[in-house]
Amino acid sequence: MTEKRVLIIGRMSMSLIMNMFKLPELGEYAVDDGGVAYMPGGEGAGVAMAYARLGADALLSGKIGADAHGQRLYKYYKDQGVNTSLIKVDREEPTALSVIMREAAGERTLVYPGAGAKYSPENVSEALSHSPDALHISFGLPWGLVVGAARSAAYRGVPIIAHATEASPEQALEALPELELFLLDDKEALAYTGIMPESSESSLRCALALYKRIKAKYVVIRQGERGAFIYDGKKYFIIGAPKAGKMVDTSSMPEAFVAALTLEFLRTEDIRASVRFALSSAALTAAKEGSFSTVPTDGEVRQFMLKSGFGY
Repeated sequence: MTEKRVLIIGRMSMSLIMNMFKLPELGEYAVDDGGVAYMPGGEGAGVAMAYARLGADALLSGKIGADAHGQRLYKYYKDQGVNTSLIKVDREEPTALSVIMREAAGERTLVYPGAGAKYSPENVSEALSHSPDALHISFGLPWGLVVGAARSAAYRGVPIIAHATEASPEQALEALPELELFLLDDKEALAYTGIMPESSESSLRCALALYKRIKAKYVVIRQGERGAFIYDGKKYFIIGAPKAGKMVDTSSMPEAFVAALTLEFLRTEDIRASVRFALSSAALTAAKEGSFSTVPTDGEVRQFMLKSGFGY
């Protein structure tokens, strides 16, 4: 099987995770023993590691700072099999930092973009010159950069995979060129359309609303434990999610899903088979404790599908 080269443009950051019982009020001094940890993060880097685990040449493009966080991220990504040859070092700005504050009621995230904000159209052009089989772009980047990178890829005839990781009604989806795949979760679909895709009827209404704003060969809405909804502009398909055991950690499921879906679609151009492959990858990922290292290999996904009969 020929290795597919996927160019990933997305955020790379160090995540400072703060577990607390309660976020302090303004002006309040609080002591908490919930624990603090630094973890490699960023939706671009996360999906690049998932691609690498599944057997792609995952070419990650972005900027980090010339600091300890940047050095740690670079080594970590490389150790996970990511192609780091296009990661640039900015000597003026620090590495991007995501501060994740977790309490019982939920979590808050604050992002300091740092060197990541210095990523430029020139960097995009250089990255696209490396002949990728597809461009995977995440919406966690500045919107102007997302649109510019997508248009540059379209001009070169590179298929575009758009991953709506941070949906906002202010994002002008109409400005994007024609996409190969538009991938999003149900909460992002709700943010764009005001429609929660909970049933086949509401999912179709949601997809129709999205198609009024974008041009895409396929829209795929991941719907958690319910599976995924596929729409091609004329007809829709619903594929239920397989079971791979008890869900232990769902944090890397989105990355496992979109990477597996994209790779299988680039190989086969069969959207339904690709979604089954992606749902299997996501289910296996969630059945293990950990981060991106829990994403299965291509062989593990196919073995699971063969044993379970899912997709065959």
